[in-house]
Amino acid sequence: MPFYQTPGVYVEEVESTNKPLEVGATNVVGFLGVAEKGPVNEPTIVTNWAQYTRVFGGMHENGWLGHAVYLFFQNGGTKCYINNLIGEDELKKSSPAVKTEPGKENAEKKDEKKDEVKTKNPAGLLKYLIGKDEGPGKRTGLFSFEEITDISIVAAPGMTDAAAWDAVLTHCEKMRFRVAVLDAPEEIEKSVDQMPMPRDSIMGAYYFPWVEIYDPEKDQNVFVPPSGGICGVYGRVDQT
Repeated sequence: MPFYQTPGVYVEEVESTNKPLEVGATNVVGFLGVAEKGPVNEPTIVTNWAQYTRVFGGMHENGWLGHAVYLFFQNGGTKCYINNLIGEDELKKSSPAVKTEPGKENAEKKDEKKDEVKTKNPAGLLKYLIGKDEGPGKRTGLFSFEEITDISIVAAPGMTDAAAWDAVLTHCEKMRFRVAVLDAPEEIEKSVDQMPMPRDSIMGAYYFPWVEIYDPEKDQNVFVPPSGGICGVYGRVDQT
């Protein structure tokens, strides 16, 4: 402490103990869906498409997750967490094999067309999306993302029903600093202004229409949910 010999007014500069504010990342995405393989309900960080395919497989017919992650990286995304909601055994139960009558198998193969097999999320995926909270290390679905602080965007590609929209919005509202990117249905029966809408929330964004990309699994162009690409655009804008 300084020693002053005479009375008077003195100015003393004291070094601040407060650290300057640091800008946090606002482009880290949390994806939920069904992967071709890989860990289940263990959010895993992925930083490129090659890493995703090595851990979780690629695009496949039992869910839109692979397509969304591919679009994410193609559009400028750099970092995301993947939560594979269903394991291979559960996936087989929700997507039973189609039985064919003897003698008709070869004929069906000849008549089969590429566009007959349509990619879609498994039935009953909503309960896996919502998940359960059984404490740290035992959270599933959306609850598993509560343990990861740097996620700022959440998407469940291809989940286009009101209950799924509400679940993701509720999660983002609870976590306060996250935004939900929601997919509209692929097709609408009436005009755009009469299409189904999620509930009002300042923590979500809703996108239509679906976008066309090349699917190497089917060797043709397909229309896919836009959320993966939109999240990638968010990341590219954040970087630039």
